[in-house]
Amino acid sequence: MKIADVIRFAHEHGHGNVFSDWSDEEIATHLTFHANDGTLMVTESAGEITSFSTHKQIKDFDGDIQAVFWNQTDPSGSDVYIHELVSRDGVSASHMLDIFKRSTPNAGELTYWAHRKNRIRKYTYNQLRRFLCHHQRHHHHPITQQQIGKP
Repeated sequence: MKIADVIRFAHEHGHGNVFSDWSDEEIATHLTFHANDGTLMVTESAGEITSFSTHKQIKDFDGDIQAVFWNQTDPSGSDVYIHELVSRDGVSASHMLDIFKRSTPNAGELTYWAHRKNRIRKYTYNQLRRFLCHHQRHHHHPITQQQIGKP
């Protein structure tokens, strides 16, 4: 799997809401940052991407993603901010969350933050699982040019 494959998947399955107004170079910078940080997750089936997400664990998150946008994930943080989650179906999103839970033993105890309808919302693991796996196939938060420009 290459970053270009994830970008292509985002364009095909993000319904115009994921990485809108971003160049492919800006998307690649963002995804590479997350890949290097261990916070880009990709699921595949038969060699094809079925879902991807980017996230970061944050200690004492106050809802201001701009302040921590380019910070590395903090495994001791009790909050998880989900930047993007794109899946081709609910089964793929469910698989993504299962992988996250297996790799993060305390996943059920963390607080999750994600943008929905341009507002940041707080979720428990079970709420997030129910919402993403049954109602939503993509999620993305609004990004400012200032955030994109920081390497």
